[in-house]
Amino acid sequence: MVAYAILLWTWSLALAHGWTIVESLRRQPELSTLAGYLSTSSNFSSWLSKNNITLLAPQNSAFEQSHRSATDAELAYHILRGAYSDFTQQEPYPIATLPQGAKDGGISGGQLVFLQGSGFSNRTTIWSGLQQPSYTTGTVINCMNGVVHIIDSLLTLPQNFSYSYEESAMYGPSPFVGAKLTAGNSTKKVSIDELSNITIFLPIYYAFEEIGSIVTKWTVKELNQILEYHILDKVLFTKDGHLPTNSYSSLGGTELSISNYNGDTYVNNAQVVSLNNWVFKGGIIYTIYGVLNPRNSRVKPSTDSFSIAFDNATFVADVTFANSKARRLSTGAKAAIGTGAVAAIAIFSVLGDIEATAMAWDKANLIIAYVMLWGDIPSMKSWATKAHWQRQGRELRTQLPQ
Repeated sequence: MVAYAILLWTWSLALAHGWTIVESLRRQPELSTLAGYLSTSSNFSSWLSKNNITLLAPQNSAFEQSHRSATDAELAYHILRGAYSDFTQQEPYPIATLPQGAKDGGISGGQLVFLQGSGFSNRTTIWSGLQQPSYTTGTVINCMNGVVHIIDSLLTLPQNFSYSYEESAMYGPSPFVGAKLTAGNSTKKVSIDELSNITIFLPIYYAFEEIGSIVTKWTVKELNQILEYHILDKVLFTKDGHLPTNSYSSLGGTELSISNYNGDTYVNNAQVVSLNNWVFKGGIIYTIYGVLNPRNSRVKPSTDSFSIAFDNATFVADVTFANSKARRLSTGAKAAIGTGAVAAIAIFSVLGDIEATAMAWDKANLIIAYVMLWGDIPSMKSWATKAHWQRQGRELRTQLPQ
């Protein structure tokens, strides 16, 4: 109550006295660590003197948890372009941070954070690099040149694609990591980590396994053509939870189509199955359930969630790629296995397809590894039906050690 009273007092004084963000920051005890950077970073002071900005201000405990000092790049990432007193939209939506020129790297006009309001409280979730969440706390401080929102942890700077994938909860290796691609009419090959202002439609590993009989026959050149078809040379933003429907030219030059079907977003016939909150240094990643085929670009969404764009393809487990080093689980997925096994047991027990309570932990870990095929469990949408889970449970039963 005391802290809340101090916040109200600060908010009232900021309005009454016409304080700027810098002046308000110096008068807020809970933000004293952040205020200390005003004297050690001339850039930070200059940035906060701009008009029409929003400061996502980490409280003192956020710095204590990080056990290190913040860099100028990290401080700049906490300053949004535009003054936002509240964030009411319940689907994650992107807002650009204050641009720092060439230092920003891969996105023109500043890096991105994703803001997500709540229908149950005034707390806002801020998604930053590596899909890390932070949360607003306390009262909004309206100032003469902008707004301050106090948050509970430091934001994570977006990293390159390879590192972002390695640290994610995605299961299995990705052919996108380390791939050398060409853009448009260029003959120069570059990695995805070198590209900027792009959108990646990233198939889950299971989607490659579903067409494994074809994947295993692809040459590096053929695989690269497939990968280039999954990348747009522009950053696509969602609105009200959906990508804008239209036809777009891929990095490889072939068009793909984005449409809405039964309330869900599809890229050709592949459904977008992730939350719209995955930003990396070069742009945005959307996870899709399916592999896109540039030679079958007219394929449409259907009621079959397992629609495949490759004729005569069959399932092959543990598929490997012509251009990649085999890797079973990402760092994030390995961490999720330890903490997520109980959730997996609960899922399959409720569905009545596997007697999880009788399983050994090694079996539970195998299940959660397969659960990670679909990425982040809370981000699953209507396609994850009971029938689908039961089908996967039956397949898993044959693979579990007896």
